[in-house]
Amino acid sequence: VFAKRYTMLSSTNVRMKILKFLLERFRTSCLHVDMHANDLSLCLHVACVSAVLGTFSAGWDESEFSFILQYLDSEFSYGGELQSLLVEGMEIDSDDEEGLLLHEDTLRLRLKLILRSFYWDHSVMCTNFLIHLFHTQYSMEPKVISQLLYLMLGPTCDGQPFSGVSLQNLSTDQKKLLRTRTFHPDWNFPQMVCPLTYYEAKDALEELGQCITVLFNCNKMCKNEVCEIFNHLVGFQHHAAEPLWLIDNIATLLLFTSGEFIKLYLLYLGNIPRLVYNIPSILAAMVVVCDRMDNRLDPTEKQGVGSILDWAFANFSASTSNKTFAINFWQEIFERLEDGDLSGDMLGQVGHHAGNKYAAVFAKDKNNVAAPQNNNEE
Repeated sequence: VFAKRYTMLSSTNVRMKILKFLLERFRTSCLHVDMHANDLSLCLHVACVSAVLGTFSAGWDESEFSFILQYLDSEFSYGGELQSLLVEGMEIDSDDEEGLLLHEDTLRLRLKLILRSFYWDHSVMCTNFLIHLFHTQYSMEPKVISQLLYLMLGPTCDGQPFSGVSLQNLSTDQKKLLRTRTFHPDWNFPQMVCPLTYYEAKDALEELGQCITVLFNCNKMCKNEVCEIFNHLVGFQHHAAEPLWLIDNIATLLLFTSGEFIKLYLLYLGNIPRLVYNIPSILAAMVVVCDRMDNRLDPTEKQGVGSILDWAFANFSASTSNKTFAINFWQEIFERLEDGDLSGDMLGQVGHHAGNKYAAVFAKDKNNVAAPQNNNEE
C-alpha cells in the first residue's frame, strides 16, 4: 500500500521498477531463504509477490497489463512455458509413472504455481486478468481454457513427496499451500471418484465452480463460451452423447456454481440434440448429491435444488423436442433409489416438493376458471 501511494504520480513503467526494487529488498531482509531452496520456499516467495502485486496493481487499466506480464515473465519465465504447453496440450496420463518425470510435466507444475498464484489466489487484476490471458495475451479455444482451469484449480494427486521439506514440520495451512500449488493435477479423478461428503467435494471441485461463476458473471466473457468451457471441462466430446466425467461429479460442479449459470447451461444442453437427453440425468444427480451432502431440497434460508427442478420442469416438460422429460427424470430418480444412491428421506422431500408444486398449480388453474363464473353471476 505504501509503494502504491508513494508512486501514484509516476508512470507505470517507473512504478513497476520501484516495486521490483522493494520486492527484492523484502526478499533479502524478511524471508531470509533463497527462493529455490525447496518447494515451500518457492510457494511462499510466489505467494508474497502475488499478494503485493495484487494490492499494488488494483484498479489498473487493461492497457497497463503488459507491464505486469513483463515483470512476471522476467521473474518466473512462464511465457515460453505456457506457449509450449498450449501447443503440446495440457493433459498427461497420470497412470504413466515415466510421464510424470518428463520435462513437460515439470513445466506444467511450474505453470500451475504461477498461474494459480497470480491469476486466481490473489486476483492480481481480478477477472479481467484471466480474460486478458484467454483472449488477448493468447487466443485460446474453450477446450484449451478448460484444461488450463483444471490445471490451476482441479483435484490433485495424493501422496506426492515434498521437495526438501520435512512433512511433520509443516502446519496444515502450509501443507495445503503446497498441495494446491505444486501437486500434479489428477486428470482422472472426475471420471473415477465421487466425493462422499461435502468437505471432500468442496476440497476437490469448489474452486473450479467458483471460477466458472466468475467467468460467467464477467461482462467481457460470452455466456455461451463459458458453457462451452464447462462442456469441455466435464468431457462432453465433440460427437459423444455422454460425458467423460461421472454424472454425479458434473452435478457437484454445477452446484458449486450459481443458479443462473445452472439454468443457462441446461438451456445450452437443450439446444444440442445429442446432449438434451442428459438433462434428466443431471437433475437427478443434483438430487442425489444434495442428499449425499446432507442438504435439504428446499432450504429455508436460500433457494436450493428444488428451485432448479421447478425451473427445469417449466422449461423442458412442454418442449416438443423433449416430450418424455418428466418420465425420464422420475425414471432416473427411481433407478438411483434402487441402486442405493438416494435415501428414503430425500425421496420423500422430492415427493413433497412435487406435491406442493402441483397443488399450487391446480389451485391457480381452479381460480382462473372460477373467476369468469363470478363475473357472470354479477
